[in-house]
Amino acid sequence: MANGLEHLHVGVWSYLDDSPQARINRLYAPKWVSYARGNEALARMSHLLNHPPSGRMPCMLLHGDSNMGKTMIVEKFVRDNPDICNEFKEVEVRKTVHLQMPANPSDEKLYAQIIEALGI
Repeated sequence: MANGLEHLHVGVWSYLDDSPQARINRLYAPKWVSYARGNEALARMSHLLNHPPSGRMPCMLLHGDSNMGKTMIVEKFVRDNPDICNEFKEVEVRKTVHLQMPANPSDEKLYAQIIEALGI
């Protein structure tokens, strides 16, 4: 590369020909920065997703203080396990359901979140 951009990583060279708007969109797209505890949570979630059906399915509670990355971990897991759609773009298999507890939880609010997440 002889245009003075040799300092850039080889992996980004293909993006240089994109339009400015495409490059801006790439900047704002979600990114995963790998770290040990986050990868550990993702591995555990993958294990649970692939667990054979049983009477008492194992589960996981992901908890922590605000701004610790819980939502990013879940969003990464959802991105890595997309719904399976048919040729009409209708969801046939929903591998994950992502919802957040309401600020003031109640049974009604939780059930409403579940129904919305399922797309019903």
